[in-house]
Amino acid sequence: MTTPPEETAPDTSASDTNTDTDPAPRDTDDTDHGQTGDSKPHREAARYRTQLRATEAERDALAGRLETLQRAEAERHAQGGNGLHNGADLWVFGTDVSELLDDDGRVSPDKVNERVNTILDERPYLRRQRFHGTADGGARRGTTTRTPDLADLFKRD
Repeated sequence: MTTPPEETAPDTSASDTNTDTDPAPRDTDDTDHGQTGDSKPHREAARYRTQLRATEAERDALAGRLETLQRAEAERHAQGGNGLHNGADLWVFGTDVSELLDDDGRVSPDKVNERVNTILDERPYLRRQRFHGTADGGARRGTTTRTPDLADLFKRD
């Protein structure tokens, strides 16, 4: 009869440890190391980038609205008095909104009038036309009627 081999306690010395059966070392595990130590600064930076993009989009939208209002104000000034018939003609001839603003960023009526006069010198047919005539549509041409009075009621023809 043969005797079964004796079981010996495993040797735990450093030279005999097998790394193939051990779990991966903590230094190379990306899920533990990368997520716990560096995740907070990365998340915070991502949040700031998102806020920055949202703020930039809001700024661009507000700048567009401001330019629209400035253009409308310049067109209103351009149509006043003996100005342009259509204030939008101001932009057709290469005028930029920034040319019409004062130091505070407001539309300067003087700069608008100067630009309108320049345009009207080159193209006088764009001038606002004044109404010359009467509101009756020409029905009273040359006829003058006298207002009847009480004496006209008693007259016989």
